[in-house]
Amino acid sequence: MVDWQNPVTIINEFGAFVKLIHVIDGIYIWEFICNLSFEWSLFRRRRQWRWTAALYIGCRMATIAQVLSDLVGLNVMGQINCKLWLIFVLVFGYAATSLSLSLYALRSVAVWKRSLPITLFSIAIILTNLGVWIRCVAEAQSQWLTLSQSCSWQGSHRTLLNNSLLLGTEVVLIVLMAGGIYNHNPGRRAFKIMYREGLLWLFVAAAVQTVPVVFLILNLNEAMNVMFIIPSGIHHFRRCNISPF
Repeated sequence: MVDWQNPVTIINEFGAFVKLIHVIDGIYIWEFICNLSFEWSLFRRRRQWRWTAALYIGCRMATIAQVLSDLVGLNVMGQINCKLWLIFVLVFGYAATSLSLSLYALRSVAVWKRSLPITLFSIAIILTNLGVWIRCVAEAQSQWLTLSQSCSWQGSHRTLLNNSLLLGTEVVLIVLMAGGIYNHNPGRRAFKIMYREGLLWLFVAAAVQTVPVVFLILNLNEAMNVMFIIPSGIHHFRRCNISPF
């Protein structure tokens, strides 16, 4: 039976975490570069600017900033301020998630024909997530590990609340969007609209988000707690790729 508190086990798991982060970050960098045509078309004024594009671009930029912060913290040659590094990672990550959720909340409001209750409810859940994330950033702790020569997130189990809330928010948005689409477009056409509106990616993001929530509940050790938190957050870049128009 695995001794999850064994230092050797934790070091091995942390090594696996570092490799996983590099793979996920590499995929996102490739995805980011492949989709720069959107920003370029706005810069060249070939595409009409709308304010929702700011959410889309902000989401992508915040995610790439998180990715670069990850790589800096995991590849530095000397000791750094680990708490400051973790704060940057969390701020950029939560900013990207907030913006992507805002895009889907706007979709939900549009699907329900700007219904006031739906609008207020969507705003409430976004602000609730934001408040919990601010608390998480304020409590962030990280320390330098001499053996691995990198920073390690401490007390990551305290993020169970915001990760669970994020999962719940995604499920609620899925229900709102799916219900609104089917309510106004019953039949097979509803499924085509759901796909076009990017509901598939939100469903995938919610499914992926269940993994870190489960590991945080188990609370095996720090390495396993963070194993899927950052990768699942970076995976949410797919939610940034829904069209803002």
